[in-house]
Amino acid sequence: MSSAETLVVTTLQEDEELLFAVGQTMISSVPLVLKAAMELGILELLSESPAQLSPTQNASCLSIKNPDVTVTIDRMLRLLVSYSFLSCTLAQDKAERLYGLGPKSKFLVGDQERNVAMWFLFLMDKVSLSVLLAIATLAIRLGSHDKYLKIRVISLNYTKSAGTESSDSAWALRASLWRL
Repeated sequence: MSSAETLVVTTLQEDEELLFAVGQTMISSVPLVLKAAMELGILELLSESPAQLSPTQNASCLSIKNPDVTVTIDRMLRLLVSYSFLSCTLAQDKAERLYGLGPKSKFLVGDQERNVAMWFLFLMDKVSLSVLLAIATLAIRLGSHDKYLKIRVISLNYTKSAGTESSDSAWALRASLWRL
């Protein structure tokens, strides 16, 4: 070992803290990948399918022409499996992963009363995210005694007319702004 190289000794607790920190920095990718899967229609496709589907089957059902899309879809779905949005089994005959809906995705598909897909997509919208990304700037410029613009909590109102199918239900999203 040369004099420029040093041996770093860490404890088990330090290693666990490092892994936790790395995991926390990666956590922002989960909602973005989930949003992409929803926008591509993968979750709806999996909910309508009687069997689990491979990335190749997903790509062909969605009519995606890019020949490399199956690798990207597989990576996206593997991430969603690790957070229990999807389930995964390994097909023994083809050594290929097959994906289905997981326990957390039941609230993101279908027309059930507790579907939060529209709310999630609203929060992941470019405008909503831009407000969250500017929190530090707003805190610096406005401080706690701002006399400018405040954002009231975004509220979600679910309205359903009596006697209509749940697919006819309407979601209303509101954001309120006011000046002091």
